[in-house]
Parts: sequence; C-alpha cells; structure tokens
Amino acid sequence: MIKKILLSGIVLIISTMVISAQDNDVKYQRSSLSMIISGDINVLLKKDEPKSVTEIRDEVVNAWNSYPFPDKYNDHTIRTTNLGLKSEISAESLAKTIQKKNVKQDIDVLLPKIKQQLQQQKVANQLVRTWFSSKDGKMFDMEYIKEMGLYNVSEGDLDYSIAKNSVRGMAMLADAGENLINNTFVTVTEINFFSNEPVANILKNTAKELRNEADRKSCASNDLACSIAKSALLTAAATMELVADGIKDGYSVFSKTFLFKLKWNEEIAANFYNIWGDENAFEKMNFELEYIGCQYNRSKVNAGIFSSSKNREIETILNKVLIRNIDDAFATLQKENEIFRPSVPILSNEPFITAKIGMKEGLTGNEMFAILEKTEDPVTHKTSWKRVGTTKVDKKFIWDNRYNADEKPEIIVYDKNGEPITVTMFKKNAKAQPGMVLKQIK
Repeated sequence: MIKKILLSGIVLIISTMVISAQDNDVKYQRSSLSMIISGDINVLLKKDEPKSVTEIRDEVVNAWNSYPFPDKYNDHTIRTTNLGLKSEISAESLAKTIQKKNVKQDIDVLLPKIKQQLQQQKVANQLVRTWFSSKDGKMFDMEYIKEMGLYNVSEGDLDYSIAKNSVRGMAMLADAGENLINNTFVTVTEINFFSNEPVANILKNTAKELRNEADRKSCASNDLACSIAKSALLTAAATMELVADGIKDGYSVFSKTFLFKLKWNEEIAANFYNIWGDENAFEKMNFELEYIGCQYNRSKVNAGIFSSSKNREIETILNKVLIRNIDDAFATLQKENEIFRPSVPILSNEPFITAKIGMKEGLTGNEMFAILEKTEDPVTHKTSWKRVGTTKVDKKFIWDNRYNADEKPEIIVYDKNGEPITVTMFKKNAKAQPGMVLKQIK
C-alpha cells in the first residue's frame, strides 16, 4: 500500500526552496562507472514450465539492457559490455549459496575467471582510453577530462596550460588524476534465474536429514555436549525449513556483483604522459584493475509471472525485480566500501539540508554524512574536499526513489502545493551550504 505523507508546519517552508534548488543544474565531480555482465544468463527451470530456457534468458537480457544507469555516477561505457564467461548452476549449488555455505568457495572460483577476462580484454586500457578520447574517438584528447572535471574557459585552455607546464595547468591535470580517473569503477554481474521449487525441495530434504540425525542422538541427562550438538542440529533444520518455505513458490533472480577500481597513481600517470601522442605505445601498456568486493543478492519472483493478465506482463515484472535486485547490490557495495560511496550536492540548507539521494541508495534513517567543501591551495592550485561538518538523515523524510519511471514509489511525501518532494532531508547544520557535497561515513 502506498504511504502518503503531507508535510505540515515548518517543514512546509522547505517545499519552495527545494523546488527552486532542483531547477538549478548543480554540477559536481562524480565517480565514473562501467557496468559489465559476466556472460550468458544462467537459467534453471523445473519440468513443464510454460516458458523455455531460451525465452526466459531473452527476457532477462532485455531486463538487464533496460536497467537505468545509476545516476550518482558518470556513465563510463566502454567497448566490452559482456565478458563471455560460461558457467552452470544446479539446484544443489543454489541451495548451498542461499544458506551462504559456499559463497567464499564460489567467489574463489569465479573471481580468477573474471580477472583473467578483464585482463585479456584489456578493460582497464579501455577505461583509460575513454578518459583521453574525443567524442569522435580520437585518442590523446583532453575534451572529456575538461567536461567531467568541470573545467571552464575562464580557467584557461587545459591543453595549452599542460603543454607549457604551467602551475595551474599541471594542478588541473593532477586534479583530473586524483579526483576523476582514480575514481573509475567497473562492476561485473552474473545473473541467474531459477525455479524455486527444486531448490526448496533440496533444502527440505537436507532439513529432514538433520532432524533424523538429531533423533538418532540419545543423550544422557548429564551429557551436555551431546545435548548441545542435538539442539544445534534441530536449530539448523528449523532454519532450513523456514528458508525453504519462504522460497517454495515462484522463481528467483540471483545476482553476483563484483566491484573493481581502476588503478591510477603518480607513477602510472607519468608513464602514460611520457607516451602522449603515441598510439602504438599506448596499446602496449597494461593498466590494471583493483578488486574491491562483491555482493550476492536474491529477489523472489511470484509464480504469477507467466500469467496472461495484461497487468502482469513478464517484461514489466522482470524489469522491476532486476532493477530492485541490482539497486540493492549497489547500495550494499556502497555501504561496505567507502571509496565507492557517491557524493551528492546539497540543494538547500534552510530549514533543513536536502539532497537527491534516498532509499535506492540504501538509506533507512540516521545515517551519518560528511559535509564537504571544495578548497584550492593558493600556491599549488590543487583542489581538495575539506570536511567542514556532519549531518544525519532525517528518518521521517527519506525519498523513496526505488521504482521504475512508470510506477509510483511506495512512500510519497507531498509539499504544501500537493507536489511530491523528491529529496531526502538531513538534520540542520549551519556550515552546510548549496554547492557543497554530502558523502556517507560510518
């Protein structure tokens, strides 16, 4: 049921300020992201399903292709969008993964294969090439750097300043390396679609075996170790039965998302600039990606997905489920890896701080954010982000941005004019000003 909240009292003041702030095109440096799929969609169906494996795979591929790019990152699309890895799934392996019993083993098998393909297809080189290519594909061009770095004509011609080794020009180039190129990420996602029934049956059978093993234990009244072991078996069986009951019907979309970061430092930058203009030399260079972490996410799909009802078209259902699944993966990766957390500009600061970030990014309330102000060293002209304060998310007013463009959010907060407010509100801090940015901290 959609929750509708109408703001009252002092909060009403915020509506006009938020709306006016949203009319301004707030520009700030964002991290860049390239999204890659690991290979073919893995599909596992029980017998007599109304759709074939091929049909389901095509639908999931369409859903992936329709996934809206995360708007808190710059779209750093490269040539490689599919690593072409081949993998197989079974009900047994899925049952273990759902119990989180073979996640580490699964990562140990998958990660080396992903790293090998990333290296063979020179994905890191493609990322660097994108940074230094013009729109028509010409290499060794600074136009994209200028655009993403928000450098304007008043700061002089970047190419000319760098060529003359001016302090300002070299500072802007250092900024580009530290604030832009060094914050370039790649996600590699494996997607599995499977019928829940065979997996649930395996869990139920395993639970039955655990109960039988517990029943075979005849513990004396004073045998504490035996009693503890028996209790553990029964607890494990009950947990497994609970999981099985939770997934016994319908289907699941199960994703594995691996996060990598482009390696870029002063030494790498110097080596690159030394071959500036030499395409052949660039092709021989081998840039690298650093593994950051991974996230497994499972989303249940109701059995009615194959219903002929016009309101339950398979494309719509799969799109919604996959979008929520990948959004959840990104939200968790951001929470667990500070370097991957996006920065968002402050839109207004009276009577509360507001920013366009919400439930899609995993906010639930009371999360702490640093307030960052851009500063420039008067001597070196290098810029950096200085922490000037902190603020917390107001748990009463979190923007629900977890929905498709054609659907309504689950929670709607309205302003005094009856218009939905599409921002999250943060606790008051006098140091926060529009133009500064917020970044989540632990």
